[in-house]
Amino acid sequence: RSFLRPWKRWCGTLTHEDDMAEIGMVEEPSFAVVPTSPDNRGDDQGTDSHRIGYIAWYNKGLLDAGKVPVVLAFHGGGDSALHMAHVSGWYRVAKRNNFLLITVENHLNSTATEAVALLEELKKKSGDADALKAEIEKLQSENKTAADKFAADLKALKINNAVERALSSAGAKNLKAVKALLDLNEAEMDGEDVKGLADQIKRLKTNEDTKFLFGETAPGFTGVKGGDNGKKSAAAITKEAFAKMGYKERAELYNKDQAAYEALSAQTTE
Repeated sequence: RSFLRPWKRWCGTLTHEDDMAEIGMVEEPSFAVVPTSPDNRGDDQGTDSHRIGYIAWYNKGLLDAGKVPVVLAFHGGGDSALHMAHVSGWYRVAKRNNFLLITVENHLNSTATEAVALLEELKKKSGDADALKAEIEKLQSENKTAADKFAADLKALKINNAVERALSSAGAKNLKAVKALLDLNEAEMDGEDVKGLADQIKRLKTNEDTKFLFGETAPGFTGVKGGDNGKKSAAAITKEAFAKMGYKERAELYNKDQAAYEALSAQTTE
């Protein structure tokens, strides 16, 4: 994969694509909001303003020097800002001559008036290195926030699945009710299980005030862990849970463990 990734086919020609970090350049996608001109007949016709996307290409450290020269490149119909930079090789020209290259995205939806407005926005940014750096830092911060939220949501999902699996295995009659009694504020995963969860469940099952929340578990079938595709068993299924199953769920259970299905069916009809 590391060998194949740099190779791209542009206009039917197989070329080796430069790694921007390795050659000391920055590839920064962004956009500017410009007023929509009256003669706009594109997708943004009739709006007050719209975004014009672009990709900025420049040598690392260029924006620290204050004002820098800017070159705008417009691709043809059906192409893209990325295509324009690589097929034309303009980013290499920008590297050699140390200027800021802007390849404009989907310019056919924008008028000449709006292109001038875009240029004015870019002139402001290129003339104020601190402002452009602040914008880049803002985008990086937003990306990090989104990444952190995704990681937190994924962790919560894994913990929730592990808790429900463990409670089902322990014979919990009502997962929601029992989960409310667990201390999961600082829960952490330990492989496929939640640290300390087994001890909490054990206390609930033996406590006189809460043991009624648990019933007997069905023999044989022990469920499936996430990612096991039905090949491994992990958690038991209760008679109550089986009674609530629909046709599709029972069919899946029958195909995975016929003995467990028959045992649960017998318990349900008793």
